[in-house]
Amino acid sequence: MDTLTYLQTLADAALGTEENAFISIMAKKSRHVRQDIPAAFDAYAMFSYFLHKIPIKDATLSDEGVPVELAPAIYFDRDNGRVLALIPIGVGELSAVSYWCTNSMMSETIRQMPGLLALPFSLETHAETEMLIPDWCAAFFVDGHAKHCVPILVLQSMLSYEAVGQDWVGAALARLRVFSVPVDTARQFILQTGLGEGGRAHRDTFSQGQADQEQARPDRRPLA
Repeated sequence: MDTLTYLQTLADAALGTEENAFISIMAKKSRHVRQDIPAAFDAYAMFSYFLHKIPIKDATLSDEGVPVELAPAIYFDRDNGRVLALIPIGVGELSAVSYWCTNSMMSETIRQMPGLLALPFSLETHAETEMLIPDWCAAFFVDGHAKHCVPILVLQSMLSYEAVGQDWVGAALARLRVFSVPVDTARQFILQTGLGEGGRAHRDTFSQGQADQEQARPDRRPLA
């Protein structure tokens, strides 16, 4: 099976109605987990669409490896069980292309900018079933520049984990580095855009924004 077919099969299976489909598994979990279903669905939908639009490249995705080039592509590392999609975003298109995955980004100015959305996935086996699982964080590179990196909290339920909730921005940068995402020059930009101080200010703003939207939007983490 070629790589494109393999990845498309995994993405389709995650959205299926079978009992071991990843979205179905999330639906059986607590409300805390179920609230992240729209973001997970959003990640799979974007991945499936761009799988046929941008190059697929074999790569070694590791925090010890060479960072990937910031250009539209899907990087596939079968040995380490990692996939990284770098999705092109035009001016004013971020909300249209990825509303739920980027819902925690509160800066409307940044949301209107062009760039690349780095969306990581892991290949895992649960109950003898291979799964493509969206990661809990992502990053938006404004204008496709490494120094203009904005970490994104994709699965908000991860804030309940102390290691993440105390400093989700730092945790996200460390996690993204595992996928060879070039984040080492991001810290200054993060501080300038109000994402510093361990991400607490951003988390508080995010929580308030969620409360404001509760009546208008349907609920939105995986295995837990």
